[in-house]
Amino acid sequence: MTSFRAGAILRSTISWGVNAVITATLEQAQEQLNDRINKALLGEQVVLVRGVEQVAAIVPLHLSDSPSKDVLSDAAADRLWRRLAAERESGRLSGFDSPKEAVRALAQ
Repeated sequence: MTSFRAGAILRSTISWGVNAVITATLEQAQEQLNDRINKALLGEQVVLVRGVEQVAAIVPLHLSDSPSKDVLSDAAADRLWRRLAAERESGRLSGFDSPKEAVRALAQ
């Protein structure tokens, strides 16, 4: 099914034996990002379009796909962002030589 709204394309198709393909404009994807991510995690293909051109896809990443096998918790990620903001404000920046070193430092 294809519908046209104010020049934007929103299309959902279901093929035999294949999960749904959801196509949305960049604006629609921004408004419903959590929903689009959840659909991708459930196995649906989410394709973003600009005009009539497909420009990106939202696909689930699994830990095995990650270049670093280290996991950063939400709390550690929050500490990272706060630390970076404080460093930026003070003008003193620190760095890490590896993702493992960064994860260790942020886990403290």
